[in-house]
Amino acid sequence: MSSMTIKPNKHRPAISPITDEVNRPTWSVLIPTHNCGRYLDRTLRSVLDQAQSETLMEILVVDDDSTESPIALARRIGGDRVRVIRQPRNVGKAKNFQSGLNASRGQFIHQLHGDDTIGENFYTSMDECFRSHPEAGAFFC
Repeated sequence: MSSMTIKPNKHRPAISPITDEVNRPTWSVLIPTHNCGRYLDRTLRSVLDQAQSETLMEILVVDDDSTESPIALARRIGGDRVRVIRQPRNVGKAKNFQSGLNASRGQFIHQLHGDDTIGENFYTSMDECFRSHPEAGAFFC
């Protein structure tokens, strides 16, 4: 990744560059949440069932000051495999997601909302897409 900083404007927040010295996993699974604890168990299990090693995948839950903290749930389901970032106050969807982007180290970012799940072989399929089309910057499904 280039060390160029993307300049913010009123429609685009600043995203900090990642230096070449940082050990980067292939994937950052970024799970923004707000009061979706009743779904988060299922969401995390769907990712952990396909989770690649920690050197290939980091899993981050970024909570926007939910009334019930997801920290205990994330620890129970994923142990140390899931990192939780909790906003000290409600900052809204965009800033919550931005916090996750700035904390992410992966070469590819998968945004998975806290009330969604992924299908079987999702990461294998996405890896194949990126290998087959290295010029691509994103895939959506």
